[in-house]
Amino acid sequence: MRQQTSSLIQLLCKCLKFRKTKSQCYEQIKNPIEIPAQTERSKGRKTLVIDLDETLVHSSFEPMKINDLIVEVSMNDQKYKIYVNIRPGAHDFIKETSKYFELIVFTASISEYANSVIDFLDPHGLVDLRLFRENCTIYKDILVKDLSLLKRNLDSVILIDNSVNSFMFQPMNAVHILNYFEDKTDQELPLMIPFLKLLSQFQDVRPVHEWLFKYAHFDKFEYIDVMGTKQVFYDLPTSSDTQREKLLSPAETPKLEEHQILIKSGNQIKNEKKQKQEDINVEIEDQQNDSISADRCTETPNKSESNNEQITVLRDNLNINSPNSVGKQILFPQLQ
Repeated sequence: MRQQTSSLIQLLCKCLKFRKTKSQCYEQIKNPIEIPAQTERSKGRKTLVIDLDETLVHSSFEPMKINDLIVEVSMNDQKYKIYVNIRPGAHDFIKETSKYFELIVFTASISEYANSVIDFLDPHGLVDLRLFRENCTIYKDILVKDLSLLKRNLDSVILIDNSVNSFMFQPMNAVHILNYFEDKTDQELPLMIPFLKLLSQFQDVRPVHEWLFKYAHFDKFEYIDVMGTKQVFYDLPTSSDTQREKLLSPAETPKLEEHQILIKSGNQIKNEKKQKQEDINVEIEDQQNDSISADRCTETPNKSESNNEQITVLRDNLNINSPNSVGKQILFPQLQ
């Protein structure tokens, strides 16, 4: 399935050819389009930028188990059918977040395909702006979504994307979401809505991933609201209070290792393996040193040190530059 996805993106990308001449490419990168001001409906709101492929939908040239939409496009004088699988909750996600944010869908795909998918996802026109492959910045043959070109204050811009390449220029503004393919039990988007609603009240949303960490792990934390006033977020216990836990600990599937937000269960497994190895090392050391008491083999680690170590591991996993944050990436063709 990953190979099918790659071929789809590659073929779509061939419809727009970038020539790397010094004169043309520089202007195209620096000034891709004229970005309009916020609409009256979204004026004064923060901006939520949402990726399309593998974030809101998954598409393929081959029929899948579930095909929510079939798009026909003409490329290279040939017509192709593209089968689209909508991520669970995508429609409601757009509907709900449009109440709090200016919405921009920013995709590295071509407009001929993307517009049809966005029309299906957003029949009521809640998305304020659509940006496509030609609006991406080319950096070392990588397509990057440069948020500075949106002409919005970066303290008020959030990008949700499955590819770390997309937000390499502004990592503090990004939420790295798990890839979506065909899992109809996926709940990434619905679980993200309460956090985004809270973030819409902040004066500065950066760094987004750290705020997500606090939201997921602490019942109380302070932030500065849009009026510049210090506020305290209290997570009051409710019947649906498991949302934060689900956000960080999805069902144990092969997706576990890819999850870029945070996976408690995955970290617990890592800590258990690490602790087991440490216990083995201690036992070997005890055997080699007769002067060390045998009781040391069963010595219980200091609880506070263990907790601090766990927090450090969790925080490290939120570093989008770490190997754990790479995940599955779309392999774009080399630009010529």
